[in-house]
Amino acid sequence: MPLSVILGLRVRFYRKQKGVSQEKLAEICGLHPSYVGQIERGEKNITIEILYRLSQGLNVSMADLLQDIDHPDSSDSKILSEIYDTLFQLSEGDLKRIKRIFDDILNLMLHQ
Repeated sequence: MPLSVILGLRVRFYRKQKGVSQEKLAEICGLHPSYVGQIERGEKNITIEILYRLSQGLNVSMADLLQDIDHPDSSDSKILSEIYDTLFQLSEGDLKRIKRIFDDILNLMLHQ
């Protein structure tokens, strides 16, 4: 998977996690809304300046956006990308239910 796609998925993940629209994020970062969409779809390779502006607008570190990005072809990255894609299509209510289930599964796994 191209690095631009992985980075775009991360931007989308944090944007949705913060409950911010593409338009609002673009406004905060001084970018055009369609450009933010292109970044999220992995259609644009961004500069370090744009990465910084996005991290500031999302209130996350640049390191958060770049974490483990140096292994884009690992199976973990592919699995996570598939999970992100699936989760982005769900409503907030569905995401909350999945989070509860996920927490329950993790608790079971950790206490075996």
